[in-house]
Amino acid sequence: ALLVDLQSFTDRVESLDFAELSDQQVAEYFLEANRMHGRAFSLYIVSQPYRMGVFEKNLRHELGKRVATSRIDSYLAELATSEKPTKVTREELDWLSFLITYKKKYGASLNLDNIKTETPDMYEALAKHFEEYKSLTLGDGNWTYDIMHYLNNLKHDYPKDIKELERALEERSKFPGLVKSRRNTLIKELYLDQQTVDDLAFLADIGHTRLVMRIDGWLPFVSTIIKLDIELSKRLGYGDSLNYATEQELATFAAGGQMVPEKELLARIGESSEFLMLHDHGEYKIFYGAEAGKKFKSLVPPVDHSIITELKGSTAVMGVVQGRACVYRWDDNLEKKLAVIKKYPILITGQTRPSMMPIIRLAKGIATDEGGVTSHAAIVSRELGIPAVIGTVHATMVFKDGDLVEIDADNGVVRKLS
Repeated sequence: ALLVDLQSFTDRVESLDFAELSDQQVAEYFLEANRMHGRAFSLYIVSQPYRMGVFEKNLRHELGKRVATSRIDSYLAELATSEKPTKVTREELDWLSFLITYKKKYGASLNLDNIKTETPDMYEALAKHFEEYKSLTLGDGNWTYDIMHYLNNLKHDYPKDIKELERALEERSKFPGLVKSRRNTLIKELYLDQQTVDDLAFLADIGHTRLVMRIDGWLPFVSTIIKLDIELSKRLGYGDSLNYATEQELATFAAGGQMVPEKELLARIGESSEFLMLHDHGEYKIFYGAEAGKKFKSLVPPVDHSIITELKGSTAVMGVVQGRACVYRWDDNLEKKLAVIKKYPILITGQTRPSMMPIIRLAKGIATDEGGVTSHAAIVSRELGIPAVIGTVHATMVFKDGDLVEIDADNGVVRKLS
């Protein structure tokens, strides 16, 4: 129901002609968006992988009765994987099919800078692919749909050997069937009781549902909120300070009252632009600016990461791989990091997201700070068969670009070799 509501609101705003709306009407839409945002984000947080910890703990306990401790994570990852294809999977299959089709038609030598004029049928097919999967291009600071995302992917992937592409398509196509078959086999081999089987199915469904919500609901919706924010800020002559207005202040303006002066909003965030919301024994407290930074440091003491050479996490996909690290943080530039991952193919990141797929496709191993068996990193690494260790907490603080790293996903360990 929430997904339908988000999609309906997004479609409604996309159809608006802002020139026909008053300032108060734009504020009403912005207020409605913020209220819906609160509802959506609350459910999104509740279903976060770390919130599923109680289920994972119980399931690890049950698996621990049947398998070696070192294998619990890998068994849990296999058993809690949904065989339902996500939009990420469907895009990957369609993309491989697209590449194979046009390599057969036009061969390996093609000027990809001029496909719109030289091969219009290919460009039209690319445009259709973009339209179908454009929500996957959103995120990481990019909140506008842009076909250049797929044009850049095309330049990277088109030179690949057609046999390599066909093998990849065949392997990806088998994934849902292999997941289902493997799960059924393990359930029988491990003599799992029905409650354990049901809990595993619940985890698999939660992971799949979160990813669907994120791609088809959350990302387009956030893009819409940003459009409303930009429009209202432009009309009021404000910068991006409206993010710090309260719901009541927006409601007052939408009803015909005065908006809080921008100076007052800017004072809330201070020079550091920091913001902290703290849930403390049932109460929500909000801290701004320097006060937010001070409070955060008191809650999260600093750690000397320079002395750490090994981190433990959970296995998402087994395997051992070594290589140079490409560290991708929240505010990094995707295009710049694409150049790095081509040289340094071990991806170290806080968490993976759909918009990172161009980088993820090039990774030979993945380690994340966050995540459980229902996280995007766990799901995608299993679909692509990339050895992965998730939930290391500090990987992006310990490693830097170019470090020689070993992903020992058989044992859930990431270590620095030099």
